[in-house]
Amino acid sequence: MCSLIILTVRGAGRSRAVRSKANHRSPSTVARLIDEMRGAKWRPPSPGGSSCLVCMLMQGFSRSYWSEALGCSTTTVSKWRARARAAAVLNPELQRAATEAMCALSPADGMYMARIRGRAQMPYWSRVAVVEYRKRGYGLAEIARAFRCATRTITNIIRRTSFLMPDRVLTQYQESPPARRASNGATYLLPSQTPTSASV
Repeated sequence: MCSLIILTVRGAGRSRAVRSKANHRSPSTVARLIDEMRGAKWRPPSPGGSSCLVCMLMQGFSRSYWSEALGCSTTTVSKWRARARAAAVLNPELQRAATEAMCALSPADGMYMARIRGRAQMPYWSRVAVVEYRKRGYGLAEIARAFRCATRTITNIIRRTSFLMPDRVLTQYQESPPARRASNGATYLLPSQTPTSASV
């Protein structure tokens, strides 16, 4: 979807070479990681402005995140989102601008998003950035300090973003999911499980 994801996937082959020794770097390494945030260009929009409409159309952010970042209630965020969707119908350029904004996000932007999230969970783009910095050789504890979260949170993020790995192996259940049961109790097969004339 965006350059941040592409950057992460391309570096996946190097991720297995990262070892726990990176966790024991000096505090200056953490400072250097945080210093990368100077390259972050993304900033929260001005509430109610045109840039706010564009941000409300961006994927990967929860209502609670926008509530913390913009200093408003989740109800207000819901209203802004509804207004943004209505405006995008009349002006397709808004959705195009939101897509371009997502494509321009960098790992530094993801770190900045995480550091201003308050009590909200990290947005999707921060989680992708965590995986990218891990592949660059930074330790779990270093990333946790830079992203202002617990080391366990970083561990969980890396474990749950295996979809970014190009060499991901599907389980037998994922490759051949069982027949699903409809709400009325009837069982139906998935398209891949539908018998063909050759198999009858």
